[in-house]
Amino acid sequence: MYTNQWEEGDKAPYGDATKEWMLKHIAQLKPIFTEFEDVIDVVNAGFIGVWGEWYYTTYFGDPTAGDSDELTAQNVADRKEILDALLAAIPNSISVQIRYPHQKIRFYDSVPTTEAEMKQKNRKARSVYANSRQYLDTPSVHLTDLCPLTGHHNDCFLASSLDRGTYVNRSVEYPYMKDDTKYTVMGGETCALSEDEPLDRYKCPTATKELKELHFSYLNQDYHEGVIKSWKDDGCFDVIHRHLGYRLVLKKAILPNTLEQGGKFCFRLELENVGYAAPYKQKTLNIMLRHKTSGDLRSAGLDYDLKTWLPGNTITVDTSAYIPSDLPTGTYEVLLAIKDKLASAHSDYNILLANDNNVPERKKGLNNLKHDLTVRVAGTAGDSSCPVLTAVDAQPESKYDRISKAGETTTPQGGGSITVLVNYSAFLLVVLVSLLTAI
Repeated sequence: MYTNQWEEGDKAPYGDATKEWMLKHIAQLKPIFTEFEDVIDVVNAGFIGVWGEWYYTTYFGDPTAGDSDELTAQNVADRKEILDALLAAIPNSISVQIRYPHQKIRFYDSVPTTEAEMKQKNRKARSVYANSRQYLDTPSVHLTDLCPLTGHHNDCFLASSLDRGTYVNRSVEYPYMKDDTKYTVMGGETCALSEDEPLDRYKCPTATKELKELHFSYLNQDYHEGVIKSWKDDGCFDVIHRHLGYRLVLKKAILPNTLEQGGKFCFRLELENVGYAAPYKQKTLNIMLRHKTSGDLRSAGLDYDLKTWLPGNTITVDTSAYIPSDLPTGTYEVLLAIKDKLASAHSDYNILLANDNNVPERKKGLNNLKHDLTVRVAGTAGDSSCPVLTAVDAQPESKYDRISKAGETTTPQGGGSITVLVNYSAFLLVVLVSLLTAI
């Protein structure tokens, strides 16, 4: 929610609401945020100023008034009150994004969000100072513990050396953003061709470098038209399209060839995130067996936090599941399901691995590990402390093809394979399944 009633060059008033009205509107929106928690991706803070960008504003500090664009202590406190109200109104599974990194530093501190804070939503106990050009780090009592839920959106990405006011002190804020966005949500849009030196800042080399360094999860693909066209003309649009957000590739699966009823299903998966960012929504990782004759599904949830699956890292899933003693014998396919925790009934929200050779079952939202195993008659009792493979219903098929447009993934940038090691009682048989990986 914001005003867009503005003509460049005008002074306040700009048409945005008072703090009191904004707080009332946020309170009205709270039940909406809660009801649609499962389908709301992120929330731009908005409200303040023209286009909700927290700059040209009547009541929260007008940067065009006088000779200084400094905010007063009261301006900062009022802005922070709006952010706190949003964070309180929005469920913890949803991040709120603000427009300027220096304002997050000012609201909290100059220390980037850590993995521990992301997991615990830890208190950022720092002072807020009146001068946004200062990056002080003095401990103090803070009102909220929601800093890890505060992400970033840059709505003038690559438009100038400071991205049209996104940065106040780039030498401080850019390194901060590189680390903070590992565990917070980053997105935005371009707004113009580069307007100062370097004039080619918006082009592919800088664009792909900074999208990767700042862990972008999304971009507006419709704006700015000139920037998007240049990416298409210069050949990096498809690369950006494929690598925004997470992009998980299965590299190796070590799986048994046979199992016994009541036994233990031990396995090891090695994956890599070749995207720009880690997943930021809550996901569940599930190993599944599907009977090749009946189609019956068994699933066990695995205790892994995908928000820690940072880009460039090898991810190892090395665990086991318990095979129930009443599991029907026969041949099973091994599947991996990565479901949205809050929308687990919908296959549309499942993560598909970026492997070819039909590893992703696109309509079903499942990943087929391309290995069959046989369940034999009961042996000794298994370890019941493991996750148990329980019967589950198949999710409804996706309403979408979930296949990139023609031409976008026809030429893989690199090759990949999955090595499947199948464990027989007497020896290991190594089966190399060649799977081109579009990365």
